[in-house]
Amino acid sequence: MLPEGLSNELCSLKPNVDRLTKCVEFLVAHDGRGPHIHVSRAAAPMADRIAAHLAMGLAELLVSGDSGRLRSCASPTCRDVFLDESRNRSRRYCDSRTCGNRLHVAAYRARKAAAG
Repeated sequence: MLPEGLSNELCSLKPNVDRLTKCVEFLVAHDGRGPHIHVSRAAAPMADRIAAHLAMGLAELLVSGDSGRLRSCASPTCRDVFLDESRNRSRRYCDSRTCGNRLHVAAYRARKAAAG
């Protein structure tokens, strides 16, 4: 838990006041689900809710020891980051149908042109 001075000044949920974050954790149980964490209020703006959930997911990934599965796309024109869920952790592209295919087609065309 944050010290009161820090939480009141930096992470306050006061409306119309810019703070570092408007994220707060709630341990809740509802709708027949067991205890789980909510990281934003239901009334928070959607962008804030998405950012909070993404940050919690990234934190969970880092804590779980699977941060090595977080990769950047190997395509030189793509800046996407993805989670490599392949069994042998060898995925190179964010999407093999787009980025991977473009590079494979370019390599094929280069080989064909060099051959003749």
